[in-house]
Amino acid sequence: MTLTRAKRFAISSGALVVATALALTGCASTSAPEKPSAGPVTLTFWHSAEGATAETLNTIVEDFNDAHKGKITVKATYQGKYDDTVAKLSASVQAGDLPDLVQINDVNTAFMIDSGLIDPAQTLIKDAKVKYDFDALVPAVSSYYSVDGSLSSMPFQVSQPALFVRNDVLAATATTPKTFPTTVSGLAKWAEKAKAATGKAGLTFHINPWWFEELTAGAGIEYCTPDNGRGSKPAKAFTIADDTQVKQWTELQKLFTDGAALNVGTDFSAGVNALAAGQAGAFFSSSGALGTVTTAMTTDWSVLPFPVEGKKGGVAPGGNSVFALKDSLKTDTERVAAAKFLAYLGSDKIQEQSFAATGFLPTTAPALKESKSNANTRQTALLNQLANTSDSIAAAGCLSGALQAVRGELTPAMEKIVRGDDVKSTLTAVQKSASGLVADYNERAGQ
Repeated sequence: MTLTRAKRFAISSGALVVATALALTGCASTSAPEKPSAGPVTLTFWHSAEGATAETLNTIVEDFNDAHKGKITVKATYQGKYDDTVAKLSASVQAGDLPDLVQINDVNTAFMIDSGLIDPAQTLIKDAKVKYDFDALVPAVSSYYSVDGSLSSMPFQVSQPALFVRNDVLAATATTPKTFPTTVSGLAKWAEKAKAATGKAGLTFHINPWWFEELTAGAGIEYCTPDNGRGSKPAKAFTIADDTQVKQWTELQKLFTDGAALNVGTDFSAGVNALAAGQAGAFFSSSGALGTVTTAMTTDWSVLPFPVEGKKGGVAPGGNSVFALKDSLKTDTERVAAAKFLAYLGSDKIQEQSFAATGFLPTTAPALKESKSNANTRQTALLNQLANTSDSIAAAGCLSGALQAVRGELTPAMEKIVRGDDVKSTLTAVQKSASGLVADYNERAGQ
């Protein structure tokens, strides 16, 4: 009998118990929920939102609680950055004190699915008979957060990469948003042109493996194989030293060597400040950073699409989603309450509200359409990119529990590349290391 991915994960979750590198393991029971409990329900919700994003999240939770006063109370508590939340979740598995709901970033999505801890969002909502239109999800979003066509978690604050560009540098290079290059090679030529025209770097971005993943997706390449980990078999290898990837990073490396790109290291804020101060003409960033960049800028600027090449290329969603944990939802009443909250987070109204306040993209087609009607030019550029993103396998992004570990290998490699190390050999070394990491993960996961 051939098992689907979801069934295979469920069967293998017990094997995770022995994996010390996978602390989120097989402690979840499979007992049926108890009968409904009397009285109001309180749900614990761990999150990693900070700053203005946290303010928006708290408002959303407060509004939900007000609408369900006396029946459901969601207690949202900040647990630190995403990695801190995952670490605390691991410790909670051992202590037997899990939250009911948890916000997890995109890179740990497969890790959570493999853990055996989750109550899949689509199953939970349907079983609770809570109204939610799963077909209304934007295809790129649905593809990323689904396994075997079923949503594993509720996409909440979804992002995509984009280019933030100073308009004075556009003018200096006789370029407009409509004529701006849409490929990596074209972007590299523009950055050199900007350096010649202004004496400043044309491009900057903080060193982050996400850019490598997004440029890979943009080129139509499956980052992990087979099928970006989304088929009937789990990912067995990573594609990191493909000829196209080597070409991309050779072109980018030359920009840094020529001074047409500014190296700000791994510091996101330094990249924002470089753009704002005119030290760089363009900046790779996340749509979720729209508010931060807007605050920093004192001159006019534009948002342009991330480079994508060919029909198979696209930009993979990032950001985060919210998981329900089945062992914490002991009663049918608690499961219904959790389903209502997940459906609320993913509703058109909340997705519109979140986009307007933070720049995180709306996840549903109605929210996308309504947001467009109220959007400024920069917001419209982000919304159009999301709407135009294909649901190709490359654009779906890699689904592998080894992804976080591979990112850890890729960060120092990217730092070496921008400093001038040989691109081919550097990426080949990471690809070899990644093969070991994914093999180790799959063995521990019993896959």
